[in-house]
Amino acid sequence: MIYEKLHQDIRKIKFSANVNYAIYNHIDNQIDFFEKNKLLSKLISEYKKYLISIKIAELLKDSSASFTKTRLQFFTSDKQLATPNRTSAIIDTAVHLGFLTSKPSVTDRRYNSLAATEKFYKIKNDQININKKSLNLIFPSIKVESNTNNSSIPEKFLEIYFGSSLCFKNNSAINIFLKREAGYPILLKILQTARHCHHKQAIALSFSQLSRNFGVSRAHVQKMFQAAHDAKLIRLQAPGGKEIEIMPLLERLSRNMIILSLAIAKGAIDYTYTQNIYNNQEFETAILTAHNTILDTENVSTTML
Repeated sequence: MIYEKLHQDIRKIKFSANVNYAIYNHIDNQIDFFEKNKLLSKLISEYKKYLISIKIAELLKDSSASFTKTRLQFFTSDKQLATPNRTSAIIDTAVHLGFLTSKPSVTDRRYNSLAATEKFYKIKNDQININKKSLNLIFPSIKVESNTNNSSIPEKFLEIYFGSSLCFKNNSAINIFLKREAGYPILLKILQTARHCHHKQAIALSFSQLSRNFGVSRAHVQKMFQAAHDAKLIRLQAPGGKEIEIMPLLERLSRNMIILSLAIAKGAIDYTYTQNIYNNQEFETAILTAHNTILDTENVSTTML
């Protein structure tokens, strides 16, 4: 059931007359989201931090027990996502930036209980609406209620979306961007700039400007681009990002990644409104199968930019 529905949604997106518009919409809105909230690069724009942020959302929704650093540290250690010290630093950053509040737990004064702020809920709803806007170009009937802090939509969305990470964690090429801080928005910025340059072979994209836009160092950006050049995802034609050529492999991987992400978002929204009981393991298996078959083997145009 899950497998068939996911594949149906992927086909509908991939073969839709509006697929490129949906991809462009996703790119533009994500870029806008990160450029307006550049400090989010410290929390969610790198692969493992993104998974941790999903777990934070789940723990915040769990009313059966207090959400503490200790609970998150147990999860991140068990899943080999981060050390206890790094997990603690991520929580401290979230508190410092105003996404979480911290106060002594009522049940155990040895620990601080963490709670979400309005700022946290707004970020979650913004992310859902970004996917909704793109999906509406292909599935006009999709409806998502936003700005409702007690809604289960964000948590259901994130719970299912967690599985999408499985598709990319072993892909060394795309992870050159996904596993680096601010890598995902920078990848999207490359795609956006190429499109706005009207298919020119080389694009101008300053390392310094990228570092300012997304809150990371210029050296960090330079290392990312050099790794992408070595992996034949891009070709650096001039120092400092003055001339960059996007290679076909990066275009194909990026397109597939966005299409699959939109299909998973569609499944998460449907899950929330139909209240279907999905087995998480079954859903993750369906996602992996979809990634390994439909996205890479169907004989359709992969032109995106």
